[in-house]
Amino acid sequence: MVEERAQGEYGDRGRMGTEGGECGQGESRGAQEVPQPSLSLHPSQGVSLGDTVTLRCHLPRMAAWVQLWFNGTLRFDKEKDKEQDAAEFSFAVTNLEDAGTYQCRYQVSEPLWTSNQSDPVELLVTGEVLRPSLSLHPSQGVSLGDTVTLRCHLPQPAAWVRLYRYQNPAYIEQKDNVQDMAEFSLAGIKQVDAVRYQCQYQGLEPAEASEKSDPVELLVTGEGTGERHPPGYADAHPPPALSVPTPVAK
Repeated sequence: MVEERAQGEYGDRGRMGTEGGECGQGESRGAQEVPQPSLSLHPSQGVSLGDTVTLRCHLPRMAAWVQLWFNGTLRFDKEKDKEQDAAEFSFAVTNLEDAGTYQCRYQVSEPLWTSNQSDPVELLVTGEVLRPSLSLHPSQGVSLGDTVTLRCHLPQPAAWVRLYRYQNPAYIEQKDNVQDMAEFSLAGIKQVDAVRYQCQYQGLEPAEASEKSDPVELLVTGEGTGERHPPGYADAHPPPALSVPTPVAK
């Protein structure tokens, strides 16, 4: 059974509704008794206009209803089979306003409890804006404990610029309102920092996100040995995954 309604099609059905106003305001009935769901985005990287995306709400227990929230506003409401452990919401990205933060929550019927919202995930819509480039200073291998600077060079002014570890969706740092270059400094370099990095930006007009830059690799020498890891070492020995910071809505 799948019954899905877009925002504004709910009526007086006595289920989750929108108690507490916007998503995250107030506490749902019995929220402390029901485990929090998690939300994943597929594809996980930025999408282009016209692409179809799927947001999957992973449920820690059987649920009767699941909601998808967008930038703090209810967007979709779905009834689901109780034996399922996830609810999917798929839609075509038709305009830049589809970019932003999404969360989900669910309700169980016996007893009548509603969970808190999931941690947010961010949907980025990429367009025709030019890619940035990333440079490393110093450009050669550095020693443990040194400070390095990564410069993201922009083809146009940006609303924000982000620094990433290669193939890690969690950004390390964000700079806002940048003209032509953003600098990111990494102090006290450790061996775990010997990875590849990329940067990305969102333009001002149009408000589209760029593709990520080509990666650059930071080589870290051993203490007193002068030895460097060979190319590709960083990708074969990735660092622990970073936690995803709270995203900034467009």
